[in-house]
Amino acid sequence: FEDQKVEAVYQHYIHLKNALVNGDAKEAQSGAAALQTAFTDAGNTKGADLAGKIASVTDVKAQRGELEALTAEAENVIRASKVKTGTIYKQYCPMANNDQGAYWLSGESEIRNPYFGDEMLECGETKEEIK
Repeated sequence: FEDQKVEAVYQHYIHLKNALVNGDAKEAQSGAAALQTAFTDAGNTKGADLAGKIASVTDVKAQRGELEALTAEAENVIRASKVKTGTIYKQYCPMANNDQGAYWLSGESEIRNPYFGDEMLECGETKEEIK
């Protein structure tokens, strides 16, 4: 990214997403706390508040429940900046949120579902590439 604050939001979001894929609530808390700081530095209080919610809970299911709203805020921040290199994949699981469906962002095209982790690791599809 051209903006280092946006780069920090993205990197910490990916850290959190990967922790949720792995079902690691403690690591998700750590990633969410760092993401909260990154959102604050980027001037996004809504994103910081959402990340703070995830950082404050120890249950991975509760953490996953906040991911969709957090993803929307991360996407807003990311789209406001120019991606210098690489591709961000906007991925979607139709079964997340009680079959309402939900998105997440990834740095790889391979599906690794943060809403279900090991239960349905490859459930989902790439809907968009952000470059």
